[in-house]
Amino acid sequence: MTILDDRIPRYHRLRDQLAARIAALEWQPQDPLPTEQELALAYGLAVGTVRKAVDLLEREGLVERFQGRGTFVQPGAIDYQIGRRTRFTENLRQQGHVSSGKVLSTARLKADPTVAKALVEQRKELSRKGSDPKDVADTILFLASDLSSYVTGQIIGVDGGLIV
Repeated sequence: MTILDDRIPRYHRLRDQLAARIAALEWQPQDPLPTEQELALAYGLAVGTVRKAVDLLEREGLVERFQGRGTFVQPGAIDYQIGRRTRFTENLRQQGHVSSGKVLSTARLKADPTVAKALVEQRKELSRKGSDPKDVADTILFLASDLSSYVTGQIIGVDGGLIV
C-alpha cells in the first residue's frame, strides 16, 4: 500500500490510515498492531516514519506500546450521540460501559433573569404534562446549559429563580 497525498507529511498520512483501520475495527481492542517493520514494508515507508505515526496514535490514546511485547489497540472512544433526550448512563450501558460520577462541589447561584424565567416556565410545563421528575431535571439541566454561558455545580432544580 502507498500513501499518495504529498502535501501532508507521510507520518501524518500513515497515522490517518492506521486510525481509520482501527476505527473500522480491522484490529479489535487489545489486538496487536503489526510490527513497525511490517507496517513500513506494507506502506513502503521508512521505519522511522512508521514510528512517528505510531507515536501520534499513542499520544491520542488509540494504541499503547509495551516494550518487548508490541503495540496494542486501546479500547475505543465512546460513540456518544448528543441530542435533546440523550441519557448519558443509558448511552454508555448500551456500549457495555459503566458510568459513575462524583460531585466535586455544589453552589447556589442567582440565575440571570432570562434563564430563571425560562427554567421556571419549563418546569411548570413539564410538571403539567405529568413528566417523570428525572425528565424534568434533565430538561432543566439542558435548558440551563443552553441559555447560560456556563453552569457550575450540580443543578438539581429551580427554586424561586435560583439554580440549586
